[in-house]
Amino acid sequence: MKNSKEKMKENGITLIALVITVIILIILASVTVTYILGEGGLIYRAQQAKDLAEKDAEEEQKNLNSLIDEFDKIINEEDKEKYSLTIEYQYAEGEEGTEELPANYIASDLEDGTSYSTIPPAISGYVAVPSKVSETINGKDENITVIYYKDSNGNSKPDRDEKYSLTIYYAYIAGEEGEIALPTTTNNEGLTVGHQYSVVSPDIPGYVARPAVVSDIIYDSDKVITVYYYKDENGNGIPDSEEPTQ
Repeated sequence: MKNSKEKMKENGITLIALVITVIILIILASVTVTYILGEGGLIYRAQQAKDLAEKDAEEEQKNLNSLIDEFDKIINEEDKEKYSLTIEYQYAEGEEGTEELPANYIASDLEDGTSYSTIPPAISGYVAVPSKVSETINGKDENITVIYYKDSNGNSKPDRDEKYSLTIYYAYIAGEEGEIALPTTTNNEGLTVGHQYSVVSPDIPGYVARPAVVSDIIYDSDKVITVYYYKDENGNGIPDSEEPTQ
């Protein structure tokens, strides 16, 4: 039989082994907990993987939604009814010019509500009416005709729309008044641009008219002219005041 001293020795060794085992287990447990729960551990890595997976899923869904929107847009564009705009250029009847007219302006595939604005090409000596084509597509094709009118004076108004008057007054030159009544004032109204006129001054015996013929072209204003009568006693068509003295 072992004595008490030997038993105590054995018990001490067993206790020490137990303590060492416990310490080792604690160390292992600590390492395990750190490995699982610590920064960079399994749970941390699992959470990171989960976050990355969710982020990738969100990005993928975002790209998918964008692609779907693009498809919807293309489909909607194809479904929308399209319209056209045609602008034809013409000379006004009876005012045809030698310059070639611009080619017709055509715009197609215009959606309802589309606004457009264009200025007709210029043609020298003519004005385009309308001077600017500006409108909005309203559920139908648009066909517009631009007419070119003569504009001799270049004031951007059709000659045919401008009306002017010609007034001719008759008077004796100062100091050479006669007893015969002067001709009645000539007054012509409603003359268009480009109108050529030629009016012979009435005769008064013993006098010569200056100018003898009133002629010109209506341009861009009313015409007011005074014809003066000079004494011409010898009837040679030269005013006495201009005859050479002997």
